[in-house]
Amino acid sequence: MQLYRDKRVIWGQERTVVVFVSEKLKAGQVRGMYQSLEKAEHQLKLLQQHLGNPKERRGTKGSENTIRSVVKGQFIKDIIDWSPHEVSAGKFQLNFSVNQKNSKK
Repeated sequence: MQLYRDKRVIWGQERTVVVFVSEKLKAGQVRGMYQSLEKAEHQLKLLQQHLGNPKERRGTKGSENTIRSVVKGQFIKDIIDWSPHEVSAGKFQLNFSVNQKNSKK
């Protein structure tokens, strides 16, 4: 069990603040983050295939808005780096990766 105790001024008065780190809650949050990350990666891979289809015509704005909606999760937007590139007129390639440095915060 981890505890942290400090004195802080809160609402104009000095108060004692105690922070308790729940390992069970922490494990659940980490598990949820990984589930969200897996879901986002799956959706981005499908979008990669979709954008690589020569019959697919989609504007830059539409592609970026779709990607933003996939990575909008609480922590996911800070973990997944992405960039769409137009490879020919109206045809896009999506590159994305998991930022390992940010995923450990």
